[in-house]
Amino acid sequence: MTIRLCTEEDYDQILEVSLAFHEESIYSNYVFDEGKLAELFMLSLEEPNKYLCLVAEKEDNIVGLLFAIATELPLYTTVTTMEVAWYVLPEFRKTKLAIHLLKSYEYWSANIVKADLCQMGSSVKPDLTNLYKRHRYSCTEKIFLKENN
Repeated sequence: MTIRLCTEEDYDQILEVSLAFHEESIYSNYVFDEGKLAELFMLSLEEPNKYLCLVAEKEDNIVGLLFAIATELPLYTTVTTMEVAWYVLPEFRKTKLAIHLLKSYEYWSANIVKADLCQMGSSVKPDLTNLYKRHRYSCTEKIFLKENN
């Protein structure tokens, strides 16, 4: 299994994995916007110091991904990196792929962007709280969602 930066040829598989991510996410009732995925994908190819798309690959198949962005926090001049999507297909979750994606993201954040990391932790399947604690992340806030429809 390999963790690597995405290439233009990866888009169709990234779309498939992103749709699976969407189905399991807490935002699955929102409309998935393939145009926004395509934009984020292209930005990761064009501006690798600001946008990241990592893929986990097994036998030429993408089985996981991690998208992240580097941005200034609102009201501050501090740059931080934020994970946008971090997902491994269910049949590969008992492997170390998720950790390898996380470690590659941490490397990008520390050595390329030179910024702190912000993990959203908005996943409920699986709950990643213990994983974050084992890797020395501290909980700084929680996300609460109220649907207004």
